Amino acid sequence: MASNEDSAWLSQLRAAVRSLDALSRVFPGLEITPEMREAEKRFPMAATPHYLSLVREASPDDPILRQCLPAPGELAEAPWTSLDPLGESPCSPVPRLVRRYPDRAVVLVCSSCATLCRHCFRKALSGAPVPAISDAELSAVAEWLRANPEVEDVLLSGGDPLTLPDERVAAVLEAVGNVPSVKVVRVATRLPATLPQRFTPSLVRLLASRPGGAAVFASSHFNHPRELSPEALDACARLVDAGVPVQNQTVLLRGVNDDPATLEALFRALYRNRVRPYYLFQTDLVRGIEHLRTPLAAGLGIMRTLRARLSGPAIPNFCVDPPGLAGKIELAPDSVVSRRPGATLLRSSSGAVFEYPDPAVPEAPPPPDSPRASPRSGEAVPFVPFVPSVPSAPSLALRARAVRAVRAWLDGAGFVEVETPVRVRAPANEPHIRPPASGGAWLRASPELHMKRLLAAGMERIYQIGPCFREGELGDRHSPEFTMLEWYRRGGTWLDLMDDVRAFCAAAARAAAGSETVRFRGADINLGGEWERIPVREAYRRWAGWDPVETWDAERFDLDMALKVEPALPRDRPLFLVGYPAQAASLARLSPDDPRLAERWEAYVGGMELANAFGELVDPAEQRARFEEAAREKAALGEPVFPLDEPFLAALGSLPPSAGAALGVDRLAMVLADAPSIAAVRAFVPETAKEAP
Repeated sequence: MASNEDSAWLSQLRAAVRSLDALSRVFPGLEITPEMREAEKRFPMAATPHYLSLVREASPDDPILRQCLPAPGELAEAPWTSLDPLGESPCSPVPRLVRRYPDRAVVLVCSSCATLCRHCFRKALSGAPVPAISDAELSAVAEWLRANPEVEDVLLSGGDPLTLPDERVAAVLEAVGNVPSVKVVRVATRLPATLPQRFTPSLVRLLASRPGGAAVFASSHFNHPRELSPEALDACARLVDAGVPVQNQTVLLRGVNDDPATLEALFRALYRNRVRPYYLFQTDLVRGIEHLRTPLAAGLGIMRTLRARLSGPAIPNFCVDPPGLAGKIELAPDSVVSRRPGATLLRSSSGAVFEYPDPAVPEAPPPPDSPRASPRSGEAVPFVPFVPSVPSAPSLALRARAVRAVRAWLDGAGFVEVETPVRVRAPANEPHIRPPASGGAWLRASPELHMKRLLAAGMERIYQIGPCFREGELGDRHSPEFTMLEWYRRGGTWLDLMDDVRAFCAAAARAAAGSETVRFRGADINLGGEWERIPVREAYRRWAGWDPVETWDAERFDLDMALKVEPALPRDRPLFLVGYPAQAASLARLSPDDPRLAERWEAYVGGMELANAFGELVDPAEQRARFEEAAREKAALGEPVFPLDEPFLAALGSLPPSAGAALGVDRLAMVLADAPSIAAVRAFVPETAKEAP
């Protein structure tokens, strides 16, 4: 009979949802497809009531549900995937033990888990469960460890070892810990996130007692800030308070945490709660999780951003674990820009570049396939290798039709297409936006300032479709080089631009997809119909529980936008978020009706930001003050500060009330093609996270 201590976690296990039919009773609005049922047959599902209580939306896009919900993507079998992605089978000298490193070994204690994660690299065990380790197997493991004293560090894994009863956990800890050469025992567990009730006083005392004398560490697995429930944080606190260090590993998962804001929030919260963010893993090449994998470049871009925002102990090591005996490979954004005899040019995490004096010793010439040699001086010049993204020909043709339709609509509405410099001397100082350096200038992050100078010179309606550049922006919706549409109305209002974007998006849909209604992210969206308008403060009140107009908090505003507001936006219709707080005005003017608000909107389709618009600020003194404040903020963040664009400020005094907007052409193509990422609608994508200076 279970003790009172154990009844809570055992009740959770007994009440776990183990089928799609049971899940549909928990979330009646969840659509179950035949493909999901087929995925369930291949890889069973399970989720505790506690873990399901963290779900906010009955949708496959909810970051919690996405980790435990059978998905059609699991049916895909890429040729490079395997049910043994790390090649562990040949590395097992005795049953239940795997050795891939000289001084470390893994003991597979069981195959049971409280929640079956769809991204697990041992997900094959869920379809063919094996019993917990027997006494005979445990003795054989201990015997092998005694015969191989160079192995000092043992990881208990599975499955989740802590799903076993306390007495069985104690037996495993004692058998391994009693081997004299074993100095450290780590327990890999997902239970702090999925079953925090398991960490009873008796279990915590057991782990803290150092059975056999070896030090015991807990290796937790949190992937999303929402998993850090009060119960989860309490479980971690119990372990740490008892003297059991907790270190966390996170898996980078598409649609769950593949953006800097989500991971920043997760790692900050872990660090505050005395849990060391230790590893950020690239998803393993296991069969059935290709839909959850992200490009390596996305992870590198995220790491570049995190290094500029977090202190060292809060930043994990970003690693990929290839098959076989290679071991983990740490990945890091490149910090070396170029080398020459006597000096190395380095880039900091904030993007600042400086020259470090080296001893003047001869260096080998760079290999021909790395930084190419400048024909002028022979000095190495780094560059971004762009490789074909291998989108389908229909996707590129669809994109081309959409761009032609947008251009035709703008031409027909009296807009004049213009071109402005790609290399600029004075980019706008915007925190967290870093244009790449380019020979004493910078590649533009936006053509905005030059286009406003054309408005000030007398042009009435103008637009431009062209490349823009931003360092560190890599992911399904971001690229360091992307295509932007910007358009401006001299004398127009920010509300006029709403009519523009609705009209030319509908025209693009007709040209690209044959209908104004397109399917994106599982929803049918009418781009030619009414676009809902949601005031920003109402969105925050509804989904974040506070009013940023009444109480401004810049960091909270950005994090809640990424983690609470955007995920909650309706997916089945296009919409505008309107009336941003004055502190988030950027280059927009303040509302004459309510100066606490800025004349700024952002357009969303399928929950994804598509465009951003301003009623333009035309007061040179106010604009200078905002530029100077932004420069101070960038300096405080350790980001490079750019000179003020004095010709723009001088021209601004000649500009009457006007309005301008920017739209991501790649994202529009994603919507029209129902594509999962920018790479699916661009002919080329960056091979690495390294950008050219």
